[in-house]
Amino acid sequence: MEVHIKDKQRVADYAELLGISRISLNKAVKAQFNITASQLLKQRLAFEIQNLLIYSNRR
Repeated sequence: MEVHIKDKQRVADYAELLGISRISLNKAVKAQFNITASQLLKQRLAFEIQNLLIYSNRR
C-alpha cells in the first residue's frame, strides 16, 4: 500500500496487485484489522493527505 498509495486508490487495484479477488482481500483485511479493505484504504489516504498538507507548508 505504501508504495502505490498515490496512484492506486481502489481496493480492486490492490487486489489485482496481489493476484486475489476483492472479496478475498476484504476478508483478509477484516480478519487482521477488523475493518473493511475500503475503510483501511480510506484511513491510509486520509493520513497521506494530512501529511501532504502539513509538510507542504514547510517548503
